[in-house]
Amino acid sequence: DWSVSGVQSCALPISTAASDNPAIPKTPGDDSAGMDANDGMVPFCGTYTTVVAEAGFIPPTTALLDLWGEGYATHLGKSTWYSLSSVDVVTGVQSGSTVEIAANGDEFHYDYLGGSILNEETGEYSFWGDWVVTGGTGRFAGATGGGTYEGKADGTQWTGQITLIGEVSRPSHRQYMMD
Repeated sequence: DWSVSGVQSCALPISTAASDNPAIPKTPGDDSAGMDANDGMVPFCGTYTTVVAEAGFIPPTTALLDLWGEGYATHLGKSTWYSLSSVDVVTGVQSGSTVEIAANGDEFHYDYLGGSILNEETGEYSFWGDWVVTGGTGRFAGATGGGTYEGKADGTQWTGQITLIGEVSRPSHRQYMMD
């Protein structure tokens, strides 16, 4: 199931998230979502359940989070999600780097920048922003692209969910020899 309660689902058309995102490279002739069969970009969507593995604080206002998760993403299938995040607890600005690891060990890398807000009554955080591919390994070596993300996190249980929607360069289907 790609849906996460209270979080945008991967079942939504890709164009709803990617159409005006400046992080997604567009070329002349692309449709409104920036996709064209000739530019090598393909839709991407991933949904992960996450947990805070470790947390720290840099005074005066920066929280550091080491996050792990599991879920599914197009072009990766069932995969592991790992992120290092910093959050300004006053402004809500968050940034970080993420690696998604496919079952065969291929890695998909991206950086993100966004915002977050705490619902003080429920202890739930909502977060959102943009992500930009920074490369990868295996079939994701040299990958490009980007999109948007959104999610929710339980500030009392240190668990959360995240959904990413966008487009990426078509993954390579070359076979790699192992020594």
